[in-house]
Amino acid sequence: MKLRNLLIALAVLLVFTGCGEKEITLDLEKVEIELNSLEIEEEGEKVKLFENSSKMEIEKLENKYGMDTSVFEEILVTTSSNLDTASMYAIFLPKEDKKEKAETEMESFFEKYDQAWIMGYFPEEELLVENRLEETYGNYYIYVISKDNELALDKIKNTK
Repeated sequence: MKLRNLLIALAVLLVFTGCGEKEITLDLEKVEIELNSLEIEEEGEKVKLFENSSKMEIEKLENKYGMDTSVFEEILVTTSSNLDTASMYAIFLPKEDKKEKAETEMESFFEKYDQAWIMGYFPEEELLVENRLEETYGNYYIYVISKDNELALDKIKNTK
């Protein structure tokens, strides 16, 4: 009798907690490879959406942007090595118990990143920065600055 009651309790618990809900996991190495090879058509030619992009090292995030990276499980920030190109993408996975602090760190990072582009030297790039895509996907925070943010976001979500 006790076993039956336990099984009924477990079944009820599973029904109400959404046992079918799948946790989202991104393979950031694969995402980086896919995004760095992603092409768009521009003026009749195929060009890379994230041309000359390179992954930003954790030390640079800490030293240049003052980020406390210890509040994240995973970080992928990729920027262009071209000094006249604002295109970039960033994916952050905060530690479960550090989400609020992580949100503050990401906000601070983008305030500093944005400042580099709002001086009027590159108006087209400034517009891209202003139209940055920001989305939460599962526990991940995704940011995209590019000429086709939706295409990049779709590639991130569909990289297996």
